[in-house]
Amino acid sequence: MRSLSPEERQRATIGKDLPSELLTAAFGDNRRIDPAGVRYDELSPEGRERREALLAIYTGRIRPGHAEIRYAEVKRHLSETHFAWIGLLDDASPFYYRILSPVILVEFDHQSGMSTTTIRPRAITSTRWCAPPMATTTARICSATLCPS
Repeated sequence: MRSLSPEERQRATIGKDLPSELLTAAFGDNRRIDPAGVRYDELSPEGRERREALLAIYTGRIRPGHAEIRYAEVKRHLSETHFAWIGLLDDASPFYYRILSPVILVEFDHQSGMSTTTIRPRAITSTRWCAPPMATTTARICSATLCPS
């Protein structure tokens, strides 16, 4: 987010209050998610480069060979890809972002944990990426991680 210009940040920011649940949470199959935030082709070259690197990290988590195929597919749809941010832009506040295109949905957020009095606000993160249903399948492919940051 910090690599974006002030205008790009303004377009990317879709709210200040974090969502209570990821859009890809359980029982959210076939949910329609409207594009929001800043579109890839509206970003500066540095912003585009950083979004591509971020997408490479997520697609790189799947098996070698498949990762390259998925990343190539994601790159073919960059002009239809949106980056959205919710939260503040500082070193302590939790935040949420998502990257949405016709072929991938990435979500990142901070979990509040079991007790907000014992866990720092950004101590636990949750990331998830999904390949939305395609014309030939009704299944949704998801990869999720929950880990201490």
